[in-house]
Amino acid sequence: MTTDDVVHANYQIRLRLGEPPSPVPEPFAELLLAWIDNRDNMNTAANRDSRWLFPGRRAGAMTVRRPCPPAPGLLEEYAARFDDLFVSLAQRHGFREYLTAC
Repeated sequence: MTTDDVVHANYQIRLRLGEPPSPVPEPFAELLLAWIDNRDNMNTAANRDSRWLFPGRRAGAMTVRRPCPPAPGLLEEYAARFDDLFVSLAQRHGFREYLTAC
């Protein structure tokens, strides 16, 4: 989503999630406009002219998957089958804790 998806029309803020753009109620509309004016991470050379509404720190760069503490015994082999379903280390670790408690 880019800043171009925030539409100012007829004294109302709309967000282009599809057609027609959806109205943004107050106080969220005010917060959204303040965010656009003060987005994080806009001073780096890579993001200086970014139109992204929520610019990333390393756009396009893959993060390194950190290893997860293994589940005990045979549960690790089972738990590892589901690793690709989880995005974060905390999710993978939580799943292993869940399996251990079962």
